[in-house]
This record gives sequence, C-alpha cells and structure tokens, in this order.
Amino acid sequence: MRSKKLFFGKELVFGEILALLIALLSDFLKPLGDITFYVFFFSAASVLILIIIFLTKRILREKLSNYFLASITLMILSGSLYLSYDESNYDSGLIAASFPFMGNLQNDLGIIEKEIAEIKESTLRTESLVKSIANDSKENIQQTKELNKTIRSSNENIVNKLDEINDSFVQISKLGGLISNPERPEEFYNNARVYETRGDYLNARRSYNQYFSFKLDYIDPHLRYQTFLKIQEGRAGAREVYNSFFENDQRLIIEFLKISLYDAPTRTDLLRKFLERNPEFAPAYYELSKDYSPSRTGQESLSNRKTELENLELFIQLNSQGKFVRYFLDKSMADEWVKYSEERLKILNAGLNEVKETYFNDGTVYKQTNYRDGVRSGEELVFVNKNDFINVFNGSIKDHTSSGEEALIKISDLEWYKGKNTIIRRNFFKDGQLKRSEDITYYITGEVFKNQTSIPASDEILDLLKDKLSTQQYLYDSQQERNIEFKVNNCDDFRNRSSYECMGLGFDSGSSDLAKYEKKIKEIENEISNAMEVTGPYQYFYKDGQIEDEGTNNNGEKSSYAFYSPNGMLEEKGNIKNTFLPNGFIRKPLHGKYERYYKNGQLMVEGVFSDGSLIAPYKVFYDSGSLYLEKSLKNEYKKYDRSGRLLLKANPTKCEKERYMNRASNNRGFEKVKYQCFKIVKIDESNDKIVKNISIRPFQSNAQGNCLKPTYVCEGLSPNLLINFFE
Repeated sequence: MRSKKLFFGKELVFGEILALLIALLSDFLKPLGDITFYVFFFSAASVLILIIIFLTKRILREKLSNYFLASITLMILSGSLYLSYDESNYDSGLIAASFPFMGNLQNDLGIIEKEIAEIKESTLRTESLVKSIANDSKENIQQTKELNKTIRSSNENIVNKLDEINDSFVQISKLGGLISNPERPEEFYNNARVYETRGDYLNARRSYNQYFSFKLDYIDPHLRYQTFLKIQEGRAGAREVYNSFFENDQRLIIEFLKISLYDAPTRTDLLRKFLERNPEFAPAYYELSKDYSPSRTGQESLSNRKTELENLELFIQLNSQGKFVRYFLDKSMADEWVKYSEERLKILNAGLNEVKETYFNDGTVYKQTNYRDGVRSGEELVFVNKNDFINVFNGSIKDHTSSGEEALIKISDLEWYKGKNTIIRRNFFKDGQLKRSEDITYYITGEVFKNQTSIPASDEILDLLKDKLSTQQYLYDSQQERNIEFKVNNCDDFRNRSSYECMGLGFDSGSSDLAKYEKKIKEIENEISNAMEVTGPYQYFYKDGQIEDEGTNNNGEKSSYAFYSPNGMLEEKGNIKNTFLPNGFIRKPLHGKYERYYKNGQLMVEGVFSDGSLIAPYKVFYDSGSLYLEKSLKNEYKKYDRSGRLLLKANPTKCEKERYMNRASNNRGFEKVKYQCFKIVKIDESNDKIVKNISIRPFQSNAQGNCLKPTYVCEGLSPNLLINFFE
C-alpha cells in the first residue's frame, strides 16, 4: 500500500512539472503565435472532459486523478500567462519581456528571425510596407471587427462630444504611459505616441490605424504618423503608403495631408489650388507660408517675405475666427503653430512694415520712412540739423501781397531753433515710387510761411535734362579720346609737342577737364534722379497760422486759388489759364468757375470766366445778399435795387451803324473790336418805362481790384458795363 501511494506521488509531481514546462515553453514560443492561448484552450477542454468522466465513471477516478490535477495546473498557468499579456509583452512573451537574456535566446534560436526580416524589408521598400500593413490588418481582423462594433455603437456619441475627446486626451497625456484595452480614439492616439517615443514603430502604426478607423477630422495625428513614415520610407515612400491607405477617403483634411507629402514646388502649387477651392482652411495657409520661409527655401527675397507675410496674416485671421484649433486633438501642437506664426509675423513686419530712421553723422534723425511690404509707402519725413542752411521768409503778407524776401540762413543761427531737428519736407510714396513732395518754408520768426507740392518731373523736363547729359557725355568721351592720343603720341615730351599729331591736343593730357566732365555728369544724373516740378496743392499762411491762400500749381504757375481774410473768411476763389507766349511772357487770365465775397462773408459775384471774360449766365449781389445784377444766356441784363425792385433791363439789338475800335488787351494783345448796341428799358419809382437804344464800347472782365463790387464801376475792367450804360 505504501509503494502504491509513493507511485501516485511521483506521477503527480511529474505531471505538475510537465504542466509548468509546457506553460513556460508556450510563453517562450510566443513570437511564433498565440501558443499560450492554444495550450490554455486544450487544457481547459481536457479538464472539462475529465470532469465529465469523474461524474459518470467512478471506477476511473483514481486512475485519471493525476491527469486531472496536471490539466487543471496547466490550465491555470497558461490562463494566467495569457491574461498577463499587454502591449509591452504581447509580441515576445512575459518571460522575454521580464528577462532580456530570454529575448536574446529567442533571437539566437531564430524564433523571431522571420519577423525581423519582414520589418527590415519594410523599411527598405515601400511595396513591402504596404503588404505589411495589409498583413497587419489580417492578423488583427478579429480585433478590428470588435473595434468596429464599438465604433458603430459609440461613433455618434464621439462625434457629438469632440470637446470631451479633447479634454480626455489632455488628461491622458498628463498621466503618460500605455492604456490597457483602449477603446476610445484619444486612447489609441495616446498609445501610438507612446510607442512612437519608444521607437516601437510597428505597434505605433497599429495604434495609429486603429485611431484612423474613427475618421475624426484632426490633422495632428496624421502629421505625426507621416513623420515616422518619412523617417522609414522617405517622402516619396510615405506618400505612396499614405495614398494607398487613404485611397477612398474624400475628406478635406485627407486631401490637404496628401498634398503635404509632396516636394516643392509641386506642393506649393497644389496648396495654392487647394486654397482657391477652400479659402477658409486655416492649416493650409500655415503650410503654404512655410514654403516661402527661409527654413525651406534657404534664402530670403522680398517677394518670398511678402508672400509668407500674406499667408501668415490670413492664417492668424482665420485662427481668431475659430477656424484653426478645431483641426487639432493635441492643442499644444496648435499652440506651437500659432506661436510660431506670431513670432514670424513680428520678424517679417519688422522688415516689411515699419518706420525706418536714417541719421546725420551727429546721430540726429535725417529721415523717417514708412515701409509697407518691404517698400517705401506712405509718408516720409525729411529733417535738417543745426549745420544746414534753409530758406526763410523775412517779411509779412498784407492784402494778399507778400512784402519781404527769402534768405538763406544757417538754422542754428535762428532764434527759434531749440536744438531739435526741423522738418522741411514730406515725401509721399506708393509701392516704392515717389508720388509727390511737400516742401515747407518758414518765416524767419519760426512760423510756417508756405507749403508747396512738387511731383516727379514730366517727360518734357526729363528730356531737356537728358539732352544736357548727352552733351556732357559727348564732351567726356571726346576728352578721353584726346587723352589717349596724347599718351600714344607721347605729347608730354617737349620734343614732340610741335608734331602734327600733338599740335591740336594742347600741353597736357586734359585729366583735369576729364574730372570736371565726370563731376558734371554725376550732377546731371543726380538731377535726373531727383528731378521735380512744382505741381500740386500749395498753401500760404499768415503768421498766426491762418491760411491766407491755397490752391494748386501747374508746372510752377498758379492754376487755382482761394484767398482768405486774416479772420478766416473766404474772399475770392477762381481758376487761371496759363499760356506761355513765344516772347517769354505768360498770359494768366481767369478761366473757369469764379466766386467773390464781401468781408461779411456774403457772396458778391458768382459766374464763369472764359479767357478773362465773365460770360453768361452770372449774378452780382448786394452785401445784404439781394440780387443786384444778372445776365442770362440770351445776353439779357437785369438790374435791381436793394429791395429787389427791377430798375433796368437791357437786351442786345442790331446796331444801326457798325462802329469799331482798336485796343490793347492784357490777354490778347492789340485787337480790333466792335461796339455793342442795346435796347434799354428804365423803370422809375412810378413804374414808368423809358426806352432808348444805345451803343457802347466793348469791355472785358477780370477780377482785379474792387471792380466787381456793385458800388464801383471800372471802365474796361468791370462786368457791370459802363456808367452811361446804366445811368
């Protein structure tokens, strides 16, 4: 009996040891497949069968008890091992993961040789990687099916709770590490990043693929996925893999992400076309701006800086409208993009949109220039410092006549100079081109005397300057040829000076003349570069700062004006026609709309001048505002008293006898003119009418003196006709 029990004990110990070895061996062989699971499955089946036999066949209980205990032990051991597997030990087994030397032994025995070969091949050839992805999908088909069930049951909730996903991802990221049994997209993405950090790209790819199954419109997981694809396969290989994997995915972000895998300039062109179709897709503006940045182009040009700035401004604008961050699951990456863009904008604006200062040798400001998109744009201020001379007006303005003269004085000698640089010019640029300049002249006492506008010289003026330049260039070339002849013929030798070749070349090489011509050429070139003509608005000021006269100049001559009284009341405004005569004189008659006012501000005359003559229709008023005189388009005159009562009418009529006179006209020179005849109807206080015909000498109208005032009549100068015409 004792020997039987001993046998029973040895058999049981042997079975338990065998069960332990089988369980350990299945774990060691884990890289070849899920052997532990199969061991667990068969041991569990054996236990189930033995339980049935125990319940039905009592006679066999004693014989099978050792096998029953061994099967239970094997089931427990293999099941425990199987349940212990996670992402960190799934591929190699629990023992190899816990004891590195066991992993080395697996490698030495060739257990994982096949898998290593496959991975190596996948890193060398894009096609193999595509096949590997397909194989991964087959190997994990069961897991994918279960995952799809989860997705189908919860996808609607996930889409409706994107903020919850973002918040959850933030919390998961703070905790760090792998998540066992992931189910939600942010959990798969977290695991993918952890695997990626560890260099486990195979598991990282699997986790990324599981995340992508949720089809969320976040771009940062795709960007990270693309990064290690490019490391393994290069940009072209990554593009092939990506296009294959997302071949039928028509989402907007997928189109953008596929474009991002191309090389420039193809990528740049595709991004531009993409933005034409999708102008509010903020990430594309950021990506396009990078294509013009020095980090990608390796150089900086003005056009690249402007284009980069333009795209970054649009990116920041869309971000402020909430059209950027929504594409990011990891908000920290979105913050990095925004921060980079803001910093880059500061740098670009510092060079493209800024106010630059240039300085005199003493460190004081010479110019303050506005730049927009890297070129001068807007106002530029020009200053003079203490060592410069400026023109100042030593005098005053009275009755619209200047009494005094301009003088050139060193600015530091002026009493009002306080050591601060004084502005003398405002230049106005557009797209880098000078459009006009405003020169400022001061009274000798420091007040502004006038502002005068100049513009770049006309082609006519430039042609004159170019003719001067051509003349100087010809003289320079001629002198240079003479210098060459002088040297060739050795004319500096006294013995050769009387030779035929040297007789016309003088006694020296003419080097001083050559320098003189060079200096003159540079002066004319500088004059051409800075050629300006006095054209545009102007203003004159009383000493108290009140405008005295303002209008426009045309090629240095006044073409319109408006006079103001010292108390700011408009006195007169009109237009002038300037005609340059062959003898050098300039005709300056009034021409165009005209107005004149009384000192109380009441309109005196309103009409239109034509080449110096006030033409119909026009009106003249009393200082009270009532109508004094008017002329219609039919050349009919009417005169009124201050109460508005009609006093006189004059209608042109045919003269019984034509009469002529010769006169000198300020505007037209000597001329022969014809007398005019009128039918006059006077109306007295009793409303009686006196009718008569008269003829009068021709007259002309201009706005000199006080001749337009109704209380005065100036023969030859007044629009009121002659005294005997009305009286």
